[in-house]
Amino acid sequence: VYDLIRLNTTNEIIILDYFANLIYKEIEETYSNPLFSFTENFKDFLKEIINTNDPNLVVNEIITNKSIQEYPIKLKQRVVDSLVKDNIFIIILIFKKQPSDELINKINEIKNEIKTKYKQEIYITGIPAISNELKKASFITIQTVIPIALIIVFILVSLYFRSVITGLLSLLIFSITIIITYFLVYLIVGLIINHKLSYISPSILTVLILGLCSDYFVYMIRRYKIEREENKDKNTAIKEMCVWSSQGVFISSLAVMLSYLTLAFMNIPLFGDAALANAIGIGITLLINLTLLPSIVIILGDRIIWPLKTFNKKQDISLFIKIAKFNEKNKKKLASLLVFVTLIALYYVFHVQTVLDIPPLMPNSEVKEATTIVYSKFGSSINPIYILIETDEQILTNSTINPSVLDFAYSIVQKIKEVEEVTKIETIVAPFGDEIKDINSLLKNETYRETYLESIKRFIGKSNKNFLVLVTIDKQPFSIQAIETLKKIKEKINELNPKYQIYFGGVTQTSQDSKEVTDNATPLIISSLSLIIMLLLFIQLYSVLIPIRLILTISSGIIWALALLYIVYNMYLSLPLVNAVPLFLIVTMLGVGVDYDIFLVTKVKEEKIKGKEDEEAIRIALEKIGTAIVVLGLILSMTLLTLMIPDFPLINQIGFTVGLAVIFDSLIIILFFVPAIMLIAKKWNWWPSRYRRN
Repeated sequence: VYDLIRLNTTNEIIILDYFANLIYKEIEETYSNPLFSFTENFKDFLKEIINTNDPNLVVNEIITNKSIQEYPIKLKQRVVDSLVKDNIFIIILIFKKQPSDELINKINEIKNEIKTKYKQEIYITGIPAISNELKKASFITIQTVIPIALIIVFILVSLYFRSVITGLLSLLIFSITIIITYFLVYLIVGLIINHKLSYISPSILTVLILGLCSDYFVYMIRRYKIEREENKDKNTAIKEMCVWSSQGVFISSLAVMLSYLTLAFMNIPLFGDAALANAIGIGITLLINLTLLPSIVIILGDRIIWPLKTFNKKQDISLFIKIAKFNEKNKKKLASLLVFVTLIALYYVFHVQTVLDIPPLMPNSEVKEATTIVYSKFGSSINPIYILIETDEQILTNSTINPSVLDFAYSIVQKIKEVEEVTKIETIVAPFGDEIKDINSLLKNETYRETYLESIKRFIGKSNKNFLVLVTIDKQPFSIQAIETLKKIKEKINELNPKYQIYFGGVTQTSQDSKEVTDNATPLIISSLSLIIMLLLFIQLYSVLIPIRLILTISSGIIWALALLYIVYNMYLSLPLVNAVPLFLIVTMLGVGVDYDIFLVTKVKEEKIKGKEDEEAIRIALEKIGTAIVVLGLILSMTLLTLMIPDFPLINQIGFTVGLAVIFDSLIIILFFVPAIMLIAKKWNWWPSRYRRN
């Protein structure tokens, strides 16, 4: 404009105001820009630069001394709203490829420099930043949790056996197990399958293997110590340990392995790879405890439980005799109480809604704070819903959009607009967010074509036969509410009976896919896994009722834990529940929960084979193995509950639910409700087996 004025030699005789208005009108009509508009101040701006020899001075004066509202040119409101809200504005960085952790760290360094220099609050967010933060948090979790878990295991094992040597040996067995496990996980998952573990997998794997490896260790060594305390020779004690204790360990670990292999086979998001790693780890745990541990016992003998002393266990036995008598006296009341409490817990479980909503479950950090701010202020603008329309026609030819495709694009935009939660739609007929009527006519104008065509091409694929629609909604894109909004959008689009193939993408679609995969797989996994476990138990125990009862009693503990998860995390803390956590709990407990039940039932079976009646066999089993079950439950539950220590709600949910479920199973269900039900069933426990007095 300035050059135009200077070239006009009749400048002196032109009325300044008229000339400014003339230029303003001409620019407004021929250079309508989708991103900014001219204000009334633009005329005054024209007058000033007409009468100055230094237009830069005028511009600098405006920028320095006037507010944005007084500028001659302003961004359109929708552009401002997409970048600025209240006292916050966002800067969007676009990369040619997925940024690496090193690049994210470099951006953080730059951010910190700017923050220090200008004394402003600056945050980084986005999927790469969230992923980077989660990896850091997971590494901190392992550093925090594992030392504490090791100390807990060492103390509990040492106290139970009254031997520091035994406590140290349990840590040695775990160390060998976990080293071999990580090597095989790297070999099988990393090299053969060529898959990366999720960020939470190492924490879960290490804690779970520590708990189970210690449990199996205690169960095996306990039997050896009992036999030696009864003055049996070392070889006989080892034989009894391998014959009786190894049965429980074998069936238990096999059930756990099958549980995790089932979960891995279904490829459940976030936990599928963790499940495969866990299955490998359980397999190694089984092999080490059934082969290496007995070999060490053969070599070292009683030194592994030094000092070997016969302790007065009258107090422990007295407690479990009381529990056994209480169970016999109140067996029907206990069974009724189990049903009653489970039904109440089931009410809360029916209200559980799960979703792959990661941001609220991150540790407290700048990334989490930034993510919360951006989603609350800008909705899903940085993570829109992607809709890909696949056509069989050329979309753009000689700067003209195919009329058939164009009509469909207008129709789909109108349908999506009917969804209340939608705030912005960008596509070939709305390249800047506002729908343009008769866009082909607009593209015939050279000025408009230069402005709009490149932006339209952004939404057209390389094949020129597909185009994108980007939809921004006013919901946090990972949330249940966003998934519900996406479903509404799909319903509206389906009303068109589209002739083109339509695909959906983005984090909201990923969240929906994850939820649907998990929800659909859960009934199949539970039913198939229950049948497999019942079949294994039938083969081992030759009983129909015990496997069914075992699944039902384990399910009670699972339901109690899920109800508390919902009450604490969802109702009280207002946090989402990750969709795979309940499934992970169910799969883990259907495997791990078999442990304590099998340990008790195996002992009852042993006494039945010796000719005892059901009441006496159950009483002896509680006397002999009650303390061990309590210790085993405490070891596993305490190691899992260490996952509650870090500030990482996603990991905390796993530790909370599985840890509580183990406590419920080992300290309440196994000691009270299982004996009560077995006392009611009596001979039917063993049908079709027949145990006669020897």
